[in-house]
Amino acid sequence: MDLVTITDHDSIDGCLDLLNRLGDLPDFVMGEEVSAYLPQFQHTIHLGVYGHSEAQHREIQSLRANGEEIGGLLAAAGPLVCVESFLS
Repeated sequence: MDLVTITDHDSIDGCLDLLNRLGDLPDFVMGEEVSAYLPQFQHTIHLGVYGHSEAQHREIQSLRANGEEIGGLLAAAGPLVCVESFLS
């Protein structure tokens, strides 16, 4: 593998703990599975977000009630995102 991450649900605590214990790791990227609600479809989706910062994590968390706003934020910021699943 070239890169490794930890993707907790709506949290980067596992990533931060690893980095606090081991320091900067060249083959590690911040990761998280973000639960985001899409009001238009009345569905929650999970977004895999990778390569973002602590500040971006806080902003993402503040927008979870509207997944479209998260999409706009991430498209402008440049972290890698993938839709992982749909929940009813």
